[in-house]
Amino acid sequence: MKFQVSTGLKSIIGKDLITDDFVAIFELVKNSFDAYADNVEITFLEDEIVISDNGKGMSYDDLVNKWLFVAYSAKADDSEDVSLSKDYRANLRAKRAHYAGNKGVGRFSCDRLGRDLVIQTKSDKCEKVHQIALSWDDFELNQKNKFDSVNVAYREANDFDCPDESRLKVKNSGTILVLKHLRDKDSWSRYKLMRLKSALAKLIDPFGMKNDFDVIISAPNELNKDKENLSNVSKGSVDSDSPYIDVVNGKVRNLVFDKISGKTTRIKVNISKDGNYIETTLIDRGELVYKIREKNNYNLLSKADVNIEIYYMNTAAKHNFTRAMGIPSAEGSPHNFPKAQPCLNRF
Repeated sequence: MKFQVSTGLKSIIGKDLITDDFVAIFELVKNSFDAYADNVEITFLEDEIVISDNGKGMSYDDLVNKWLFVAYSAKADDSEDVSLSKDYRANLRAKRAHYAGNKGVGRFSCDRLGRDLVIQTKSDKCEKVHQIALSWDDFELNQKNKFDSVNVAYREANDFDCPDESRLKVKNSGTILVLKHLRDKDSWSRYKLMRLKSALAKLIDPFGMKNDFDVIISAPNELNKDKENLSNVSKGSVDSDSPYIDVVNGKVRNLVFDKISGKTTRIKVNISKDGNYIETTLIDRGELVYKIREKNNYNLLSKADVNIEIYYMNTAAKHNFTRAMGIPSAEGSPHNFPKAQPCLNRF
């Protein structure tokens, strides 16, 4: 005897499992991260959401044996990047020490957002762009139908068909997801887009030490309001305590430390580029208290690229941190300290 799989499985691991639009977009952006993309753009059109990335893309074999293979994850069995060429790896701006996901069902987040899906994808080894199209509603016609009875349309194209509104024009390799006939298109208000931008900011390094992953939001219908709000910045009519200026379009940035710096006392320590000096700066609520430059007597640190910032947060700073990051300010340090302690013990 063998198990049979009903088309009803689609909803169980799709829109019924992922019940939040933000979680759905997070899952798809994480897939771009895992594909070594250094640019991801989320474009909001009238009845479409387009997610484009310039990652490694997929070959025909990847589509058939990975993307269309339900619950299989090549990330989990370490075969995900076997086919990557040395030249491709060498030219990557995005270096990944680990994957953000490996369950094999994140792709079904598309079902949460739109009724129809078109995928355009191409790896650096492919001459053609592979396109597949499917309607999630086809899986809901009759639960007695088998999962593999639903046809997925396939075709090839010479180039990517990038939306005119997108800044990111995918060329050599990458993936474009076009989510059509949105399930709740009227819910994507300006307020919701701003909440999404704040949520996505948690994927961005707040210290600016890593610059290998950019997320861009493009919402043409919000451009005029963005221009109005940007003009208000110079007039001083924007809430200066807000972690983010009220602008939807553009690069997602994690500004939490920029915004709390005026309400904190912080110490910055770094080693000079030549490794000979340790520079220490004390800043209190935006004002320089002192700055010293001392000889580096630690030989093991002479060739290290070290930048350290320690913040003392008052009540206002803690409030802004929690509002921006979604976690209390105290939750960061206990997890990081055990990892740092073995290194500190060497000096």
